[in-house]
Amino acid sequence: MTGALALGIAAPVAAQDYSVQKPRRQFVTVSIDWMSNQPLHFASHPLEDLVGRAVASAQNQEYEYETRDGKIRIDVLEFRKRNRGFSAAVYPFGLSIGTTLGIRASVETVPTIRVAFAGEEAPAPYALTGAKAYEVGVGIYVADRSPGFGLGAQAFIVGGIGRI
Repeated sequence: MTGALALGIAAPVAAQDYSVQKPRRQFVTVSIDWMSNQPLHFASHPLEDLVGRAVASAQNQEYEYETRDGKIRIDVLEFRKRNRGFSAAVYPFGLSIGTTLGIRASVETVPTIRVAFAGEEAPAPYALTGAKAYEVGVGIYVADRSPGFGLGAQAFIVGGIGRI
């Protein structure tokens, strides 16, 4: 019994070659987006910008906001949360595994906003309808894609310019 055990240990071990199959390079990514916008900091922008003074949430059920001095009451008639967008990213050196350069462009609809004002110093009603945002940016993309059509992960930091 001890002889068989000694032979098993002394047998040569052959190293196995293992090479990870690298996913093919990807040069373009296209996406169609359905977004749900939330009115974060809505009192600051655009309401404070429109009335020219500090705005706070109202304690009254008849309207949503009022100026801190109480002279202007603000009623948000419409804020469309559902919006759509389209974007395309180009990777000049290809995107596979690791870091690469990317250029991204997108077009998105902007939420429809309708606001009514009441009070002695109230501005005219405000409506933002049919607006689109255009953006172009350059950044660093980091990917960990799997070979074939498997899933992977991607993170990026992009800086650029845009216009509504």
